[in-house]
Amino acid sequence: MNSLQMSHAQLMPPATPRRGLPLLGALLVHGTLIGLLALGLQWKTAPQDSGFVAEIWDAQPEQEGARGDAGPPPEQPPAAAPSPAELQAQAAAAQRQAEQRQQAAAERAAAAQQRQAEAAEARKAAQAEGQAAAAQAHAQAQRDADIAERRRKEQEQRQADARKQQEQQRQQAARDKAEAERKQAEARKQQEQQRQQAARDKAEADRKQAEARKQQQAAAATAEKRKADAAAAARARADAADHAAQMARLQAQAGGSGSGTGSAQAKGTQGGGQAARSRGGPSAGYAAKVRAKVRPNIIYNDYDRDNPRTDIEVRAAPDGTIIGRRIVRPSGIKAWDQAALRAVDRTRTLPKDVDGSVPATIVLELRPG
Repeated sequence: MNSLQMSHAQLMPPATPRRGLPLLGALLVHGTLIGLLALGLQWKTAPQDSGFVAEIWDAQPEQEGARGDAGPPPEQPPAAAPSPAELQAQAAAAQRQAEQRQQAAAERAAAAQQRQAEAAEARKAAQAEGQAAAAQAHAQAQRDADIAERRRKEQEQRQADARKQQEQQRQQAARDKAEAERKQAEARKQQEQQRQQAARDKAEADRKQAEARKQQQAAAATAEKRKADAAAAARARADAADHAAQMARLQAQAGGSGSGTGSAQAKGTQGGGQAARSRGGPSAGYAAKVRAKVRPNIIYNDYDRDNPRTDIEVRAAPDGTIIGRRIVRPSGIKAWDQAALRAVDRTRTLPKDVDGSVPATIVLELRPG
């Protein structure tokens, strides 16, 4: 800027001492004006130009001796002083040159302004385009982010729904299992109640059956006792009647013949396995008939060489049902005595005699062999 602020006079060639002061003053005024104009134009266009070219003239005359040993310069003929017309022509030419330079500077400034405007417009357009691209990129990025966020939320929602469905299925499975276990427990409880009820019913039925059997047995025993008592009374009456008739016959015989032959007492006896029959007693073959019925019921495997004998008194009802038995002569072998009693029990009834009657009491002689 310092070089630009130099006066026009400093840029002009050095004046000779022979020029006039008026001309020098006019030149200085015009040069200063032109320099100011050029400086103003260059100042406006200075930011656009990276540099400038200036021609600097040295205002000082060369010192003598600076040229070396070339010798003294040749003498110049003295220049004639310009006339006022020449000065005016030079001033006009300088004015035109200044105007041309000013116009060129103005054109350069206009071109620079145009370039600046175009550059600014380009920068503005580029900035707008960049802003638009940035806005578009931002919008696209926002859209992509929104899409990614929506997809993430959808994925999270699907995962949450899947977890919820799994939890619901797990809870439903737990409820189903609990319900199944409850039903099984209820079924087991009902089965246990039914089993207990069946056991109670069976126990009650058994109790009733036992009570009924007990009552039946008691009734049967009562009936048997009544029958036995009636049979015993009948036999007693029959025996009394037979005894009375026998006594009457004996008395009649004694009265008719004048002498007695002895009495023939009718009683049932067992001896050697035979029964002697008198009036009112069993027939002769009745004892063998009874033994034939009792013997198949004897179960005894420990036979003894002595063939032990056991005499058992058997009491029977009129229909032949055995109502009592007892050993009147034991064998001395307890096992055989018990086997003989069990054989009588298995017989249950005595056979009827030839006249259809059954003795109330009879003694059986039993042996294993």
